[in-house]
Amino acid sequence: MTTDIRRFPSLSHWGAYTAVVQDGRLVDCEPFHRDSAPSAILSSMPGMVHSPLRVRRPAVRKGWLEQREGSDRTARGSDAFVEVSWDTALALVAGELSRVRGTYGDSAIFGGSYGWSSAGRLHHARTLTHRFLNSGGGCINQAGNYSWGAAQFLLPHVIGSYMPVTGRVTDWQSVIGHTRLFIAFGGLALRNAQITSGGAGDHATAAWVAKARDAGWNSLSSARPGGCARRPGREVDPDPSEHRHGPDAGHAAYPDRRGPA
Repeated sequence: MTTDIRRFPSLSHWGAYTAVVQDGRLVDCEPFHRDSAPSAILSSMPGMVHSPLRVRRPAVRKGWLEQREGSDRTARGSDAFVEVSWDTALALVAGELSRVRGTYGDSAIFGGSYGWSSAGRLHHARTLTHRFLNSGGGCINQAGNYSWGAAQFLLPHVIGSYMPVTGRVTDWQSVIGHTRLFIAFGGLALRNAQITSGGAGDHATAAWVAKARDAGWNSLSSARPGGCARRPGREVDPDPSEHRHGPDAGHAAYPDRRGPA
């Protein structure tokens, strides 16, 4: 029996990889060979692709399928779903868009899909949703999102701009060479560095933190040490209620002066 094994280079939010397909089934995701610290999340992708929990075909809420806009909206979240063919699903969407636009106008269509589903722009859910809805007359967009919306609207009041969040940041090498005290709000959790929109060829955060430690950094972090990268130099936890960290933890603990509750 001949086994057909094929490899396809690809990219995910968790990094670059090669998809290994055996007899038409995804069996492995090999990390990019130049990635110094590939994310373990890659190994979960074959299981997700072939999971029995995946939605395999269009499904419509039973009450809406039977009564359309006259259905009982309180049943949302508890009503059963009925699988339908793609032709039926497309006809339902087209009919409903026409009905809503004809009755209430384009402003009644909310194009708020959020797009972390696929790396790149070709399969970006939000981009495709907006392109589709705008080609039919338009829709209501949204300002910001739940991922970096706080930074987008809060940082301009703190530092004057949100541009550092969008990638215009100082290079690690420059930071290490010119920093004595590094302040990290929320710590330096390596799990957060596993993911970037569109993926990365190399997960280098751990290596750079190690270089910073060797360079003699001091760091001030508002995060608990559990789950974070080993931060460089002497660490200070500014939480005034913290008593648990002793000298061995490398933290300066401050007494609780808040008084009785």
